[in-house]
Amino acid sequence: LPASAVVTEGEQTFCYRVEGGKAVRTPLQVGLSGGGLIEVLKKQVKTRSSGAEEGWEGFTAEEEVVANPAGLRDGQPVRSSASPK
Repeated sequence: LPASAVVTEGEQTFCYRVEGGKAVRTPLQVGLSGGGLIEVLKKQVKTRSSGAEEGWEGFTAEEEVVANPAGLRDGQPVRSSASPK
């Protein structure tokens, strides 16, 4: 991911994905960084069976990630640049 899309607060690193028109704070496991990019190894997700347990899975390249999330909050409405105006 672009380094501008990844936020680190204390010990936690995360990005914001867009789901259903809202920002979803998504914890990340990251690897190498350089050249303005950060390698994302896995993202944290809630398991579909229970809805409450959390697990880790790889990115699929289908996710829509907020490029510059400064000031964004979890659940805040966002508009996709891929959406028609």
